[in-house]
Amino acid sequence: MAIYTVQNGQLIKVAATLEEFVGQELIEDYDEYLAGQGFYVLEKEVNAYTMLRRHDSASAPEALGQVRYIFDIEISDDSVEYIFVADELGDLLAVIGQLEPLVAKGLRLESEFEQSQGRFTR
Repeated sequence: MAIYTVQNGQLIKVAATLEEFVGQELIEDYDEYLAGQGFYVLEKEVNAYTMLRRHDSASAPEALGQVRYIFDIEISDDSVEYIFVADELGDLLAVIGQLEPLVAKGLRLESEFEQSQGRFTR
């Protein structure tokens, strides 16, 4: 696991775990925790990432106070990699651009899967 933020379009590793980043001992369910901080799923790119956005009216603890978007990167089933992005358009676009290869890979995998399913149903 790793937590990254964005500075000048570059990813900077800031913590090894979400618990370390927010200063808590243990978080049982990350999805539930982030929902409790006002984050909701805005977009899902299959086999690439899930983008969360914080509700405008939601308040968050100090550690997450500047975070507007979270990218949950789908590297493997047992790994959690988050990119936290403030409300800065340049940083948001930089992250989306850096994730494009993962999106292309996800689309390729999905297409290959659909083609393989077609071969077996004929």
